[in-house]
Amino acid sequence: MKKRFSLLGLAGITIVTIVLLAPGLVGSFAEQALSEHAELARRETQGITIRSEHHERRWFQSRSRQRVEIIDPELEAKFRELLNLDADARTPDLLIDMRIDHGPIPFTSLAHEHGSLAPGLARSVSRLSLDPGDADSMPLPALMTGALGFGGTFAAVVRIEAGSTPVEGPIDGNAASWSDIDLTFDIGSSGGGFELSIDSLEAEDAGGRYALGPIAIAGSAEASGGRVDMRFRANVHIDEAPGVDASRIDIEAGLDGVDGARLARLRDVVEAMAPEADDAVAMAAMEREILAVLAAGLEFRLDSLDIEVPQGRTETRLSLTMASSDAVDYDWSSALEAMACDAELSVAEAAVEAAMQTNDSIVAAVGTGFLKKDGEIYRMRVKCSNGLMTVNGAPLPLQGVIP
Repeated sequence: MKKRFSLLGLAGITIVTIVLLAPGLVGSFAEQALSEHAELARRETQGITIRSEHHERRWFQSRSRQRVEIIDPELEAKFRELLNLDADARTPDLLIDMRIDHGPIPFTSLAHEHGSLAPGLARSVSRLSLDPGDADSMPLPALMTGALGFGGTFAAVVRIEAGSTPVEGPIDGNAASWSDIDLTFDIGSSGGGFELSIDSLEAEDAGGRYALGPIAIAGSAEASGGRVDMRFRANVHIDEAPGVDASRIDIEAGLDGVDGARLARLRDVVEAMAPEADDAVAMAAMEREILAVLAAGLEFRLDSLDIEVPQGRTETRLSLTMASSDAVDYDWSSALEAMACDAELSVAEAAVEAAMQTNDSIVAAVGTGFLKKDGEIYRMRVKCSNGLMTVNGAPLPLQGVIP
């Protein structure tokens, strides 16, 4: 009996020792992993810089501050417009103040809101604010909770509280309003993904009233064996928008088998371009890398593009495959020869007939048989291979369609 109690006591002491000693060791791993994820976010998000201003690591808990600065002129201009800043006002930086509770069982997080005992390297809670540079920082109605797993994957949830803000316009009282906005994302060594959801988004200006929602947007990328697979999905309900007849837009697409190294070179070329670079020079540099990506082979799928309009529904499906090639003189003609595609389009009869009243190209498409009536639907079927394309069975050389 004593031996049994001794073993139980030893096991208990071992567990307590691990719980007490491990957080300090895990904290250093968590700090390194979070730094790596910040660097990855900086590389994948063009036009911004992320730097650590402060990091205080203790045994069970750490605190840090990250500063996010916008350096891309176009992105900065959009950000300033969103904030309705005066011309002489400094563009504020985004501050992220993070509290990190160390694992493997982050029991100190229970002392705070949004705490959890879920095992992992660390759990974090981040609060966001804007720093105008010449005044106190302004807290934002946003909170980010995150978890760093044992495998290095960082998963987070960002909640932006419902609110409204005035917008610049000739009408007094113009404002934009939104429901709670939820953004979830995960970043790992081989890829990651995100999902954004908004119940409602409304705005009004001199051009009219905009009312959207619910909105759901998601995307992911995964790398394996030097190849990258990507997915994208969006579902948008439109209650009211000037000049837009659609009431709902759904899209789901995928891009598989992209050469990761060549895609990275394309990204590097885009990042290295100066804003004042000559358009012709910039396009030539991008064109070389785009052709290199295509020559390595890939598959693009538009699984669905469905649009609801008052006259009915438009549905589009597309699959496009680029065969790989090791040709040294690979150009756009080579790409067309290597491309195989299969696409289907169906449009409600009422929508086509309404478009024919104002669009001569739709009239021509119906007259040439590119759009064929099938009951209450107009259909188009496009196939291509070996540099040739057929539209509803009629042959058409690709070189004549795509310059």
